[in-house]
Amino acid sequence: MQHEESLVSPSSPFTYARRSIPHVGHPERNEDRIIADARLGLAVVLDGVGSTAGAVASRIAARVIRRGWQRFLQAAQSAGERAEASYRPDIPAALQQILEEASVQLQPGKAGVVDADGKPADTATTVALAVFYQQSPARDYTMFYAHVGDSRIYLLRPGEPLARLTEDDGYMTKLVSENKLSKADALRIDQAMYIDELPEPDRELFEKRNGITQALGDTRPITVHLGQIALVPGDRVLLCSDGIHDNLLDSEIEETLRGKGRTTAARVLVQRAVQRSQEDTSTTLRPKSDDMSALVVTYL
Repeated sequence: MQHEESLVSPSSPFTYARRSIPHVGHPERNEDRIIADARLGLAVVLDGVGSTAGAVASRIAARVIRRGWQRFLQAAQSAGERAEASYRPDIPAALQQILEEASVQLQPGKAGVVDADGKPADTATTVALAVFYQQSPARDYTMFYAHVGDSRIYLLRPGEPLARLTEDDGYMTKLVSENKLSKADALRIDQAMYIDELPEPDRELFEKRNGITQALGDTRPITVHLGQIALVPGDRVLLCSDGIHDNLLDSEIEETLRGKGRTTAARVLVQRAVQRSQEDTSTTLRPKSDDMSALVVTYL
């Protein structure tokens, strides 16, 4: 159940490289899902919550997202042909609608998954999504992105440090929003490597950082986080599940993205995360066995 692929479309200036492997405890089932479609300008990483239900959730959400984006592009093309050159489709609104629809399709009873008692099971997944859109042939591309949960999106721009574009829907983010923890302390705790780096209270926060506060499929209304950024040639975008960023420091992610080729960076990130997951946990905080997925998109 390993997936690795590098995609180059003749009509696209983007290279997509992906790598996904399942948890060592269930090698036959990968709860992560990747969409890497250069033709549609679509990049998605999903991380299903739970066991079998999580695998179903990420698969259903991937199908809804791909179809929804295809419909949007077809409608935008038709509208653009009828309108003036100044026509601008509302991509953030489209991404919001697509992810809300995916969340609806994962509501208990709709996904067709039942628990041990035969009742509809919860089906949920995180999502990190990016689309690459060019308003006109004379302009560079803009990346529009959206996320729910703790799958992340990073941007590495030539000559600049790695930028994390998303904030996890997690316990520490909640504490920061409630002014109970500073952003600097949250980052320091999140990026700790060794046990002796953190006092006991901070260590407890570190252990809780995996808990997410929302996902697609929640019965409560979800908050879709949206953003956009103009891209420049040489930009490299990483979408990954928490199996990558929980094991690796941001500095290690940056080192790999900067030092490896556009078709190999995703594979090396997964390799490094696997190696970390197997380290001794008596002194090292980060080792975590998990499904691991990395999708690296390079703007040539």
